[in-house]
Amino acid sequence: MKSKTLIYIILISIGVSIVFANAQITTSMLFSDSDSLSSGYWVRYQYEVSQSDTTVRVDLDSSEPIDFGICDKDEMEDWQDGGSEPSWYVYRTNVTLNTISVTVNRGTYDFVLINWGASTSYYDITTYESYDPSSSFGNNIYTIIGIGIAIFVIIGIAAFVRSRRRREAPVQYQTQATQVGPYQPFTQQPSEYQPPTSEQTVFEAKPKGLQICPNCGADEEISAKFCTNCGGKLDN
Repeated sequence: MKSKTLIYIILISIGVSIVFANAQITTSMLFSDSDSLSSGYWVRYQYEVSQSDTTVRVDLDSSEPIDFGICDKDEMEDWQDGGSEPSWYVYRTNVTLNTISVTVNRGTYDFVLINWGASTSYYDITTYESYDPSSSFGNNIYTIIGIGIAIFVIIGIAAFVRSRRRREAPVQYQTQATQVGPYQPFTQQPSEYQPPTSEQTVFEAKPKGLQICPNCGADEEISAKFCTNCGGKLDN
C-alpha cells in the first residue's frame, strides 16, 4: 500500500514539474524603427503573431502628437480600398510618449501611425510580444506529456480510493422471501370410529367360582369334572 502511494507521489511530482517548468513567459522583440512622418500621411508596420493569447507592448515616442492603432491586416487593406474603417484592437490619439499594451490571438496585424497635425513628426517605435509557450500544445510536446501523466495519476488515485471503499463496505446478504398466504385453519373433521367388520368371538368375563365348557361354552361349577350340558370333560 505504501509503495503504491509513493509511486503516485513521484508521478505527480514529475508531471507538475514538467508543466510548470515550461510554463514560463517568453518575451521577444517584434520590430523597432525610427523615422519621420509627414503631415497628412500614415505609415503601416505589418507583422505576424504566431502564438495565441500574445500580449503586444508598444513603446512610442513622437516629437508631434500622432495617432496609433492596431488592426487586422485584411480590414486595413479593405479600408484603403474604400471600405469601412477597421475594428481596432487598440487606438490612441495625440500620442507623444506612451506605452500601449494589448492581447491578440494568432494572425497578421497592421501597426498604424497617422499624422493628422500640421508638422512633420519624428518618432521612435519599439514593439515586444510576450506569451506562454505551454499554451501552444502543438509546439510543446513536454507539456502534453506532463498533463498526460497528471491525468493518469488522477484516474489511478480515483480507482484506488473506489476499490478501498468497496473492500471496507460491509457485505450484505439478501435472501428472497417465499410468499406465504394467510393462515388457513384445519377444517377436516376427524373420522368416526368404525367397528371391525369381520366376525370375532367375544368371551365375556364370568363371575368368580364358574368355569366355561370348552366344547359348548356352558357355565359350570368350578368343582365340576364333566359338562352337564354336553357331557364333555372340563379342564379344571
